[in-house]
Formats: sequence, C-alpha cells, structure tokens
Amino acid sequence: MVEPNYIQIGCAPFTYDGIEFYGVWPDGEIPQWSASLFPSFLLSEKVEFKTDRFSGGEYSGVWVDVRVLEWPDRQTWGDAVRSMLAHIVACGAVASWCGGELCSPHPAIIDLPLCTYAAYCLEAGFVGDTCPRTIQDLKYLSADDLAPIQRCIDSKVVYTRD
Repeated sequence: MVEPNYIQIGCAPFTYDGIEFYGVWPDGEIPQWSASLFPSFLLSEKVEFKTDRFSGGEYSGVWVDVRVLEWPDRQTWGDAVRSMLAHIVACGAVASWCGGELCSPHPAIIDLPLCTYAAYCLEAGFVGDTCPRTIQDLKYLSADDLAPIQRCIDSKVVYTRD
C-alpha cells in the first residue's frame, strides 16, 4: 500500500500525492495534445493522470494533474518532470511550470508562495529542483527564482493582473 504524502498549509492539512503541470499559450489555439507523447514514467502503471485545456480569455493553456501511486527514484522523477516541462513547450507553449495542489494555471501568479517548484521556457531553460523524492522534499521557488520565466511569459502573453 502506498502511504499518502502530507503537507501542512496554514491550519488545514492537505493530502497530495502528485503534481500539477501547466503550460500557457498566447491567445490562440493549443496544438493537438497527445498523452501518448508524455514521458514514459508518466505513462506507467505507477501514475494516474488527467488532462484538460483552459482559456483565460486572453490566453489559453493545458493542465495535467499527475497522481503518483508509487514514487520512483529521484533520477527517474527528475527526468520525468524535465521531460514533461520540455514537452509542453515543444508543443508550442511559451512556458511550462509545475507544483503542488496550490499551483495555479494563471500566468501572473506562478510565483505565489507554496506554488511552483520547477519551470521551463526556451529563453531561461529549467528553473528549480526537478528531483524531489516526495512532496515533503519540494523546494518552492521564490519570485526572484521565477523572474526569468515570468519575463518570458510577460513578453509573449497578454493577460490581466488581478
């Protein structure tokens, strides 16, 4: 049996055993999205995932919720995270990012506390530690850490900052 991973946020304990991936496109269509192109670990029996597309009116994107049933070794997990972030950008996204259940698809708030732990765009490359072993090992990125990714998004995606 797989033990769930717990993280304390504020006063409420959340149970989370996976990761959220996002990618953002400027106003326009998202290319055909195929899960068959995901990294091999994400297609294994050790994970479950669901995908969706979203539109903020000014931008559009993809969301992939990955539930990890059996955590792999750090290298396999790191390779899967880097491959997934790069795959999203290879499909035409301006940038991709991932984090826990408080992560958001809105491009203006990827740098909120306890939000993003890894991100990627062509201009900045990978940002963050993509190899945590469990949710407890996540090292969330600060606004300064994510500044190169945010600059990339801001230069190519029009959106309203609420």
